[in-house]
Amino acid sequence: MDKKYNLYRKRETDLVWWVANIDTIGEHLFTFDKRKVYNLFADYPYKLTPQERNVFDLENPEWRQFFADRVAILERVNTFAKEHGFNAVEHVGGYNGWDVFAVHDGGGINQDAPAYIIANAGGGIRFADDAECAAINRR
Repeated sequence: MDKKYNLYRKRETDLVWWVANIDTIGEHLFTFDKRKVYNLFADYPYKLTPQERNVFDLENPEWRQFFADRVAILERVNTFAKEHGFNAVEHVGGYNGWDVFAVHDGGGINQDAPAYIIANAGGGIRFADDAECAAINRR
């Protein structure tokens, strides 16, 4: 890790290390292993493994509450995907106010014509139609 970063834990027993970047104000970075760094606002909860998310949530309940809508959407999408025969989802961004998730069977996302689930905080969840898939793929 670069010397411009300072690592610290909130409590001595924490497994989450917060990364203080002396060149940037307002950035919330953290790591579990001092190698892979997550950006709280860009990566939580989507890019964390289930084990990392459990640890993070236990040590940082205020952030879990702050991102409660994201967590609820991700949980609904995972359930929806499994009900339709998919066992893996990947958050790929947003589209017209919806969160977009690519879905696959665990063998990897088909980059030629991936299936997408779109969901929002209001409870809406569905597969993207052909026009939406085309627009998402053009981004």
